[in-house]
Order: sequence, then C-alpha cells, then structure tokens
Amino acid sequence: MGSRDVAEPGTSSYKALMIVMSIATSSPARQSRVRARLDGLQAGRALAALAVAAFHANVYVLPDKLYEGGKSWSAFSMGYAGVEYFFVLSGFIMVLVHYQDFGVPEKAGAFLWRRIVRIYPIYWIVLLGLAMASQIAPGLGSEALRDLRQFLISVLLLPTTGPLALDVSWTLTHEMIFYLVFMVLVWHLRAGVALATVWVSGCVAATLGANWPFPFDTIFSPYNLLFPLGMISALLWRRVGPSSARVLLLVGLALFLAVGLSEAVKDVEWHKPLRTLTYGLGAAAMVIGLAAGAVRVPRSLSLLGDASYAIYLVHVPVMAVLARVLAQIGLHSVMPRVAVLLALVASAAIAGLLLHLVVERPLLERLRRRFPTRP
Repeated sequence: MGSRDVAEPGTSSYKALMIVMSIATSSPARQSRVRARLDGLQAGRALAALAVAAFHANVYVLPDKLYEGGKSWSAFSMGYAGVEYFFVLSGFIMVLVHYQDFGVPEKAGAFLWRRIVRIYPIYWIVLLGLAMASQIAPGLGSEALRDLRQFLISVLLLPTTGPLALDVSWTLTHEMIFYLVFMVLVWHLRAGVALATVWVSGCVAATLGANWPFPFDTIFSPYNLLFPLGMISALLWRRVGPSSARVLLLVGLALFLAVGLSEAVKDVEWHKPLRTLTYGLGAAAMVIGLAAGAVRVPRSLSLLGDASYAIYLVHVPVMAVLARVLAQIGLHSVMPRVAVLLALVASAAIAGLLLHLVVERPLLERLRRRFPTRP
C-alpha cells in the first residue's frame, strides 16, 4: 500500500500541513518542530514501504526464484502490515489538509483532480514499462499485461476478481474508493456523512462476517475501515503532548509486533478482519504519536518517505529482475539469505528513489503548474 498521499517539501500538501500543524505562528522554533513532525510521518511511510518490500521478498521472491521454497527470517513476513499503516496515514492526512473544505462544493472537483494527478500518472508510467518489458521478454510479468480487458481494468484501478497488471495495485483501488467518499464529504457534508455511514456500515458488516458479492466485497472490505481510523486520529492528535506521544508510539509499535510476530513466528491464526483492525489501531497510535512529535528522525529517512509511492510501485518487478540476475550468476548460493533479502529491498528502495527524483517529482510539479486546480 502504499499510501500514497505524499507531503513533500514544496508541494501544496506539504505547505498545507505546515500551516495546519504550526497553529498560526511562524516562529523559527515552531517551524522547526512542525518540520520534525512531518519528517516523523514521512519516516513512518518509508519504513512501511520497506516493510512491504521485505514481505514480498521473503514470501514470494526468495522461495519462488532463488531458494526453491526457502525463506529468510520469518519475522519479515509481517511486513505486509505496512499497507495498514499506509491506509491509516492516508485518512489522517486527508482530514488534516482538507478539514476546512468539508461542505464546500466548489472544492470537490479540485480535491479529486489532485488525487488523480497524484495517483495515476506515475502508476501509468510503471504499467507502460511493465507492458513493454512483457513484450520484449514473453512470460515476464502478470498475465494481465497480455490480456487487454484485465490490463484496462488495472489501468483504471477498477475492482476485479482477475489478475492485475501490477500485483500491489489492489491497494490503490481501495485508496480511490476512499477518495470518492471523501470527495462527497467535500461536495456536500450531509450527503457525504450519509454516504460515509453506509460505507462504514457495509465494511463493519463484512468484518462481522457478511459475504458481499463482487464488486461490493471490495467497496465494503474491512480494509476500508482503516481510512476512518486515520480520519479520527487526525481529530485527536492535537490533544496529545510529547510524553503521551512517545507512549502512543510505543503502544502502537507493540501492537504491530504482537500481531505480526505471533502470526509470522508462532503461527497464530488470526481472524483476518480482526487482524486488520488491530494493525489499524496500532497504526493510528503510531501516526498520532509521530504527528505529536514523539521522535526526531534523520532527513534521509524522510526523503525515502517522499519516495515511498514510487518504491511501492516498482519494488516487486525490481526485486524479481535482481533475483533473476543473482540466480544466473549463482551469487545467492554463497550469501546468507538475510543478506540477499536486504540486498533485494535495498535495490527496490534505490530504484524507487531514482524514479521519484528523476520522473515522479518533476512530473508532479509540471502537472500542478499546468493544471493547478482541476481539469
């Protein structure tokens, strides 16, 4: 998942967050504290993206392409929960940036347009690259790259029961569903609250065991409850002081580790919706703690957070290609598996960072100048 609502220095989202979090003062000391809090949120995003990459490396790339079913340390298999963090953070940032836009209809189109510009262009570029690679090397990549119908479904991020052109794009479908509900809240508050109530109720019903038919199983997925959790977190974080922030961060981290390690290391079988919500509560606690200034992080980690969407999009194909190279030269056979896994994750991070710096960030800046508000 990556979420994917990046607040990078110089962007409108970053400036809005600076204004919202600074509480109407421009003193250098406060601006420094606000920037540190944003860096904390971005660092959390970076770690979530790297965790998802480690999960895919350990569960798919190592056993499928290098070690004939063998994996590295089982704890890496809890990395999928980075998606839960992304979803909670997405809800948090949307409310933080757009709280004053609720019920302002003239801002609804601009909101949705900015979300489309943020999600689709770089995603389409990655899909195009994968489609071209699949033509050059038949058999490489998903079946959806060679099936026009499934490819178009993937391009539009529509719900589907078939294969995806990019496996991780299922999370982006959930993001777009959330953005559509949020847009209605911006367009007409009463109608938005009614729609959100129906949406959340359907998701709760699925959590309790309702078996929705396609495509309502995606629209009312338990995963979608993570966005409202993030929204609620955005309404609470101001009430948290520095000492409480550190406690919340530790509690959230403890929840994550308790669920993830019990499942990955001790083989505890969690009820999936309960697992998702428990991760969500942990993510909400961590997001509030980071927003309230629990820790200071290196700016370099924040930069990886800026690039987290690009890392999320390319990590699987990049790691798959590197694994093929390692298999061809046999280097993996003389390296510890954990070293191979870390090398795969590092390669994905470097590739994603380069894509962000060279393509994504310049493209976003150009699109925002060309289309500053809406089509």
